Order: sequence, then C-alpha cells, then structure tokens
Amino acid sequence: MEQVFGVHISQGAVANIIRRAARKLRPQAQRIRQVIRASPVIGCDETGARVDGHNQWQWGFETPQASYHLMATSRGSQTIAQVLGEAEPEVWISDCFCAQLKTPAKQRQLCLAHQLRNLQYGIDAERCGFCYRMQQLLRRALGLSKHCDRPSSHIFAGQIKAIEAA
Repeated sequence: MEQVFGVHISQGAVANIIRRAARKLRPQAQRIRQVIRASPVIGCDETGARVDGHNQWQWGFETPQASYHLMATSRGSQTIAQVLGEAEPEVWISDCFCAQLKTPAKQRQLCLAHQLRNLQYGIDAERCGFCYRMQQLLRRALGLSKHCDRPSSHIFAGQIKAIEAA
C-alpha cells in the first residue's frame, strides 16, 4: 500500500483487515469445501508453515472446479477426514505420505510432480540411469495427456500402449 498508494498501514491493521475478511469469507469457504467433497477426483498436499512462531501445516485440496486451503496444527489424517467428512472420491491424488494413503478412495494416483522431483534428486545425487529413464517416461505420459483430444481415439490408444510397454 505504501509503495503503490503512499499509504502506511501497520502490521496490526493488516492483521485486523485479514481477520474481518476471514469472517465474511467463511460461508464461501464452506461452499468451496462442499464442491471439493462432491468431486469424483481430488488432489491433496500439505506443507509446513510458521504461524505466530509455531509450526503448522498448510493443506491444499484441489479439483478441476475448486481449491480449498486451510491451516492446521496437525499433518495427520484427521485433517483430511475433517475436510472430506463422509465423502469418498473415486480418485485420490497425493504423494506417498502415510496420512494421504489412509484416505478412503476407490482409486489412487501418485502425484506425478512429486515423482518427477524425487527422480530428479536421484539423477542429481546419484546420476541414476533408471531415474533418468523413468523421468523421461513420466514426461512423455504427461505430454500425451495434454494432447488427448487431438489424435483419433485409435491413435491415442496406441500411444498409451507404447508408453505402458516402455
């Protein structure tokens, strides 16, 4: 505000603005959470964050229609249960963290971004040939997914089989 408008706002004033806005936005946040719960495909991740000098966890729940974020004092599966309630998605997308793997879902998809990052570590630290080849294969599959509506279904199915064979 000061750099753009020349208006100085104290940290306390900013905190009060955020607190007031949070109260007014809470009903919309609940509507977003309902959209997340109703989605057949949900992606989820968590990361550590410092809040008022304490370790907390920022959780993100993603669908093609919505993103729901919250801060929690726990990295455990109870946070996921709190957000999902009784919902059980068709597909749960996450990393391999145990709390994520406990989530009830009919199918699971490992987060490919996490896998690519882990493979890159193997390449950088160990010059691992397997990691390099696997990373190339995942990149090939991701590239194909971006073009699934372009080729005929027969050609696309053939490309999928080639990736699966590789």
